[in-house]
Parts: sequence; structure tokens; C-alpha cells
Amino acid sequence: PTLMSTTDITICDTELPYTWNGLTFTTTETQTATLTSAVTGCDSLATLNLTVNPTPDVLYALGASAICSGEITDIELSSSYGGTIYSWDYAQTLSSGASSGNGNQINETIVSTSTIPGSVSYIVTPILNFCIGTPVVISIDVNPVPDLTVNDETMCIGETVVLNATTNLLGGTYLWG
Repeated sequence: PTLMSTTDITICDTELPYTWNGLTFTTTETQTATLTSAVTGCDSLATLNLTVNPTPDVLYALGASAICSGEITDIELSSSYGGTIYSWDYAQTLSSGASSGNGNQINETIVSTSTIPGSVSYIVTPILNFCIGTPVVISIDVNPVPDLTVNDETMCIGETVVLNATTNLLGGTYLWG
């Protein structure tokens, strides 16, 4: 009698070529190996149904590559492959408000913690059917908002007054309105 068995295996395309019972698979396919017992001389038919899932990628739309302190990041995540999920971690310099998460949007309020520009970087990893894609780094500059102080002067109608303005940031210009 001939023994028959069927095995179903799912792998990621990064695992190709896949070898099983002396057979080599390069794509989703079914192959059958004939195995002969050295002891009994009987044949066995072993069939493998191999499913190969794609490795997902990350595409993104960035609302702005630089924001002011207190503004919200605006990052929309997508992939060439439907059903992809996204997980992210972060690194921030001279800023706060970022957090790890998952989903297809990153919308967080980021605050500058210094008088010089900082940044936040999200490291986004795509996952599809247990296949993990290459992480992508998305960086946003975070600019501090100036703290403007103007001297307090009292004046009467017809008089002129000199206003002195100072800020906690170096450089820049002021517009009076």
C-alpha cells in the first residue's frame, strides 16, 4: 500500500527558496515527493501545499516635516499590500509627547522642551500575515514657540512711546500689528 500525507505550510517571501523533502519551492505552489522506505521498499507520497505571503512595505504621507511646539503630527500610513498593520516606536530630542503605538495614523501633540529646535522620529514597522517588513524612520522637526515679553508703558494721547520686546529665543524678527 502507498501511504499519503498532505502538509500545509505558510511562509514569508523572504524565506524563499524553500526546501522540503528534496523539493525546492520558489513561489506559492503544491508539490508531491515520492519517498521509498529503505526498510520495507514501500512508497509514500508526501504533498506540500506551500503558501507564500508577501513582505509588506510602508508608505506614508507627512502633513509637515516641521511643526511648532504644541502642534499635532499628521502622518498617514499605508502599504502596497492591503491588510497591513503598523506598529511604531519613537525617539525624541529636545521634545516630548511622542509615544509607541499601532494603527494607520500617527497624530500626537509634540511639545518643544528647549529654546532650540528638537525633533521626533517614529520607527514604523509593517506587519502582514506574520510577515514583518523593513522598518521606516519618519522624522519631524519641532520648533520652539517664542515667549515674547514687551515692556509695560503708560502713555497719553499724542505721546510717543518706545516699546522694547525680548524673547527667550535667539534670532528671528517681530511683526507689529
